[in-house]
Amino acid sequence: MPEELVKPHLLIRETKRHWADVKKHKIDYNYDKSIPYLSIHVQNEHRPRALRFFDVLIKLLEHRGHKVVTRGHETLVIIGEIETQISLREASNRVYRTERNWTTSDLVPNGKLIFKAGKYSWDKEWRDNKTLLEVMLAKIVARLELDAKKEAEWRERSRLAEIQRAEEERIRREIEAIRKAGQEKFDLLLKQAERFDKAQKIRALVAAARANALDDGQISQKRKEWIEWASRKAD
Repeated sequence: MPEELVKPHLLIRETKRHWADVKKHKIDYNYDKSIPYLSIHVQNEHRPRALRFFDVLIKLLEHRGHKVVTRGHETLVIIGEIETQISLREASNRVYRTERNWTTSDLVPNGKLIFKAGKYSWDKEWRDNKTLLEVMLAKIVARLELDAKKEAEWRERSRLAEIQRAEEERIRREIEAIRKAGQEKFDLLLKQAERFDKAQKIRALVAAARANALDDGQISQKRKEWIEWASRKAD
């Protein structure tokens, strides 16, 4: 880690320009919102160290074939298709004080830096302790790459699982359509069989009525009309 910035990365230069513009317009808040800047939240006296840390980190990541970009208030490391949010902040100690009859507290920055990667359950932090962040750079990059690999593998598993679910659903719908079509044909067959059975019964009834009328010697006009009507219904 150099003691001074050497050919700083563009994002380092832009962050310094952003800070200068914010300081210039700290009263009216009319600073240039288009200037990209890194997620660094430390006191002014620790900004040079924070910039040197980020400068080496960015250059190391780019040397490994990755990217570091800013998007709004976020700083992102892009490894393959995986984006990981990163930030650097200063740790604080809670200091309590008693004023009259009540106790209040403030968070007082202590000069120790904390580097954070990721959000929610995926987040990971590295802190200044006996070992400074600068010494942990290789471990930080390795962890970023490992987490990105895990995320990419999880996304691929999810993608394949979704494809499998979609295929299973397609097959299920096809089977259901075939079953439904078969059921509809079978229901129609049952209806046709029922109608055929009813027609056969009506024809048998008509034949019996005609035979009974002939046994009586003649068929009345009323019986003829009924036989014709019943025959049509059977047909």
